[in-house]
Amino acid sequence: MEYDSSCSVLIPAVSSPVLCRYAANSANIPVESFQDKVYDLDHVAGLDKLSSLVAARIRDVIASSSGNVKIQQDPLLTELLNEFTPDRRDYERYALFKEDETYSRNLVSCGEDYDLVLLCWNPGKASPIHDHPGSNCHMKVLEGEIFEDLYDSPVKEGDQPMLKRHTVMEKGFVGYVNDSLGLHRIGNPSNARPAISLHLYSPPIRSCTVVPERGGSPQRKQVTFHSIFGQCQQPASRALETACVSA
Repeated sequence: MEYDSSCSVLIPAVSSPVLCRYAANSANIPVESFQDKVYDLDHVAGLDKLSSLVAARIRDVIASSSGNVKIQQDPLLTELLNEFTPDRRDYERYALFKEDETYSRNLVSCGEDYDLVLLCWNPGKASPIHDHPGSNCHMKVLEGEIFEDLYDSPVKEGDQPMLKRHTVMEKGFVGYVNDSLGLHRIGNPSNARPAISLHLYSPPIRSCTVVPERGGSPQRKQVTFHSIFGQCQQPASRALETACVSA
């Protein structure tokens, strides 16, 4: 796999819901009710179809919740990811690696209530320990292996987070985390080859808290993207203005 080092700017995650209503996709598929979709789980192939089904499912959950949205570990979203069997060529344009970064965050599609993000991991690299404030993360390993260290949240600020589970996830594995389960760190256990994982955040995450592994003061970090819809765009402000289109 070749590294694409052309993506040199960190694009801030969209902060206004008005800017991000990319509930359709590059094929301009309209967002319908999930029940109205052709829901063939034997052939959930292609990010366009997956994005459209995800958007429709989340829309239905919100519509039936009377504003009290709790996606949590939705069984249909989990099933969609389980049955998602993409060809490498289908997501290659989103797989932008940064050789000088731990990993890159590449926005595939988004809506007011979700982000679908492709994470590209350099060999032997890992994220810091972090939370998912108010969000639920479904994820799938597309290439290589990904490890997850799950931690109990510190009882008080400055305490060392306590590791409670270490999991190595192989290609095809579907996982889930939210803050009720704990903090986590994920990364690439291989020192020889890169890895790719697909993450569905609902609601989208705009910032998170990073907790030092050995204890200490947590830090609030803004969530950023290295690319949006397969393109690195500059300047960042202009990229955000044109990033998402109405469904």
